[in-house]
Amino acid sequence: MSWIRNAGAAFLVVLGLSVIVYVLVAPPKDPPPYTSPPGFDEAASASPSAQPSALFVGDDYLAGARNDGPAGSDDEATFAELAADQLGWVANVDAQNGTGYTIKAGDGTAAFTGRLAADKKAFSAGVVVISSGRHDLEDSELREGYDDAVRAYFRDVRIAYPKATVVALAPFWPGSDPPQGLIDARLAVKEAAAATGIRYVNTQGWVAESAISSDGSHPTPAGQKAIAQRVVAVFKHASTPGVSPSPSA
Repeated sequence: MSWIRNAGAAFLVVLGLSVIVYVLVAPPKDPPPYTSPPGFDEAASASPSAQPSALFVGDDYLAGARNDGPAGSDDEATFAELAADQLGWVANVDAQNGTGYTIKAGDGTAAFTGRLAADKKAFSAGVVVISSGRHDLEDSELREGYDDAVRAYFRDVRIAYPKATVVALAPFWPGSDPPQGLIDARLAVKEAAAATGIRYVNTQGWVAESAISSDGSHPTPAGQKAIAQRVVAVFKHASTPGVSPSPSA
């Protein structure tokens, strides 16, 4: 039986030598094609100097005088577009006439809380600028639930855009004599901003009565430019009067 064991051992030796020889002389195979992780190619090809993207959310002031609905119109530059151009940003604008933190203006529009999910899906943003509140008055009185709606919206914006710089503009009012309801609306925005780590900007005096168009609602082109200059100053000069420092969230 020993000759059988010897023959088996010899066969294994010959087989091992054959495998070694094959590995050494066989032509190498091409490696499998490389597949990058999802999104890698897009990120790798993005320009490091790409413009920052900003999201502006607002009402009539942001929509512009020629805006007749939520879809908007590009016929007239608004303060968002003018400011973004000067700051080197890409401006994404969600502007719907007659809307606010608690109110919509009919079919096809939504209050702010009903628009955030769509904004998050459509726009990336390193900066978010929020501008509204004057439509949340009813007979010059602040609507019930306004304070809670503002705070909830600010909280959800911080969650949707955790790395963005978020700025809340106080509700606009032309001239220097806003009604008490508007003053209350501004205070609620200021307090909600402080509670959620958002920068609050006081817009008192930003818009003169002469800067409102004949429809009584929208800023004129000169009014849009005046607001844009203020917005640019907010981001270029941290010590701009009326700008509260960003508190901890």
